[in-house]
Amino acid sequence: MTSSQDCVHQYTETVKAVANYVGQEYMHGGDIRFMIENLQDYNFIRPADPQNGANQYETELWKKQLDMLEKRGDYTWTTR
Repeated sequence: MTSSQDCVHQYTETVKAVANYVGQEYMHGGDIRFMIENLQDYNFIRPADPQNGANQYETELWKKQLDMLEKRGDYTWTTR
């Protein structure tokens, strides 16, 4: 018969193994790994809108960050 401590150890090691596998094998695996290890959803943070008077570089960088998040799919977004 296995002890409670053995079961806890086995569970912990299994979660680590699954998280590592997913992190390496799946697109956006790092996000999924985070969710497995922390047992919670990953909240993507929407970049803050560019300040008034932002230069073209800052505006384009902001657009690029939004595009990257959009390509990931329909996720729950939070704002800063």
